[in-house]
Amino acid sequence: MKTQKGIAKIVLAVCLAVSLVFSALIVGIDTTWGQVEVKLGKLVSDNGTMVNYKMYIPKTASAQAPAPALLYAVGGGDGVDAGRAFAIEASRRGFVVMSIDVPGNGLSESTSGVVRFDSSNQAVVAQEDPTQCHEMAYEYLTSLPFVDSSRMVTGGHSMGGRYTVQVAQNHQDEVQLQFNVGMNFYGTADLGYDFNFALLIGSSDESALVRTTNHSTMQDIYQSEDLKAVFGLGAGDTLEVGKVYGDFAQGTGRVVYSPHTLHIWEPYSNDIVKAFLTCLDSTMEMPNYIAPDDTVYLAKDYLTIAMIAVFAVFVASLACVLLDTETFRSLKLAPRKYYGFKKNSAAWWACAAVLTVLCGYSVIWASMQTGSGDPNFFTRYGTSGFKCIWSLVTGASLLVFVAVWYFAFAKKQGMKLADFGVATGEDNKFHIGYLGKALLLGVTVFAAAMVYFLMFYYFTKSNLQWVVFEIDPIPLQRAGTKFLAMMLWMLPFVLMNSIAQRTVISFEKDSPVSTVKALVLSNVMCTLLLIIIHLVFVGNAFFAYRTIFPDARGYIGGEQVMGIAVGTLIINSVGFFMNKKTNSIWPAVIATLPLVAWFQVTASGMTF
Repeated sequence: MKTQKGIAKIVLAVCLAVSLVFSALIVGIDTTWGQVEVKLGKLVSDNGTMVNYKMYIPKTASAQAPAPALLYAVGGGDGVDAGRAFAIEASRRGFVVMSIDVPGNGLSESTSGVVRFDSSNQAVVAQEDPTQCHEMAYEYLTSLPFVDSSRMVTGGHSMGGRYTVQVAQNHQDEVQLQFNVGMNFYGTADLGYDFNFALLIGSSDESALVRTTNHSTMQDIYQSEDLKAVFGLGAGDTLEVGKVYGDFAQGTGRVVYSPHTLHIWEPYSNDIVKAFLTCLDSTMEMPNYIAPDDTVYLAKDYLTIAMIAVFAVFVASLACVLLDTETFRSLKLAPRKYYGFKKNSAAWWACAAVLTVLCGYSVIWASMQTGSGDPNFFTRYGTSGFKCIWSLVTGASLLVFVAVWYFAFAKKQGMKLADFGVATGEDNKFHIGYLGKALLLGVTVFAAAMVYFLMFYYFTKSNLQWVVFEIDPIPLQRAGTKFLAMMLWMLPFVLMNSIAQRTVISFEKDSPVSTVKALVLSNVMCTLLLIIIHLVFVGNAFFAYRTIFPDARGYIGGEQVMGIAVGTLIINSVGFFMNKKTNSIWPAVIATLPLVAWFQVTASGMTF
């Protein structure tokens, strides 16, 4: 046990050291090693909505030498850091760059000030601003003395492209380039397009394909009348992808670039970013010329992925270290006998397979319950509402499985309910003091995790976000109205997952090898089917150029399944080590519930 105590402390120390190194590297990449100032700030709209923004300001930009600027809008539900590729690369080249969290996402307040719900439990949000505060952001950006308002660039991914094309049409005397990334909406044709325009869209863009013939015909996008109108082409003309129409140097340039990538990958695609930089280079002289194929942003992507993994290991090792302290040592109970089937027997593999299926089978169906457009109780939670449904269905399914397994097999072997880890003492009796101390441990773990993240966030001015998984500070507006609710809806899965795993995993063995094997099995059962569903969805779009799960926006669930899988890996790993050390489910359940609620409250797509 002394050796294991030492391992946990060493791992914790290594996590802190690695975090410092990775954080410093992230700052270096974001700031071009001190050549760019990165700033976080707040704007307040006319109706009092607080809007969060992130700005990159090159040191070369000044009132005496104002720089061109880019207003980049992230996709629906994303936080400002989802646009880091465009921000890093444009600021390296001397552009001031600004992005905002759309109201109700990231750290921005809802446009309704206080979230309200109508009689159908649908979130009521003011929609009088079709640009979702990007017009306000543009006006602020162009008012800055170090910004040259005559050399503006606007653009964004997905819904961000929809917002910014309207901003561009409002300021055609200033905007020189508008680029849509994965968004086939082109504003109002009657207002004209007196600026360069680029559509950068993946040839396997599932969000576009879903609106085409058989959900598999990108030519419908390329040859649409609306897009041809932007290009000045007639109905009988054929728009050629990759061909430059007009002259970017004269402000009449038009082009469609369609590299082989997906909608959710577009903001991270090197081909998309290079296409943007090529258009930018053709539009105006860069204050600091760097060739379009010279990019560095991917290093921050890799570091961010690594930091998400380090965060998970930090929380798990911290929990183990705390459980060895005098304060929390009493939470560790004697190991419980394993009553499951013999490992690697046919029955054992059958149980593991059933648990794997139960943890993922309902996720697409759940996503369609909130994606149909018809209001129900869970639409009040935005796209995270489907995760609540998934938790309820999965928890109920696991409960049925455990009950059948227990009464049909384990009870006959002498297993008691306390052997599932629900005991709070060696005498199998209920002890309120044990739960109180477990609650104190859970609060301590959560508080430490939050402090760790906030130190990273304010030092790097970046969140932990990659594609469909995101961790932000908890917005105060949503902390009270959503945090406790998310803990409640995630409880069925967290609780029953801890109980059900004891049907196939023995927590008695204490060797490092057996622990690692059990951890791998635990995580595989929780996430394998989720990952398979995501890969099937991605594979169909990427290789077959076809969107599956088209009804009721089921394809959104196909994307966000990976976000569930990543969050589940984190909380399940933390819970696994706590279960093993305490031989009780309660410390793990209490500690991981606020973590999973945190992930949901700040999740991509948490819209109100």
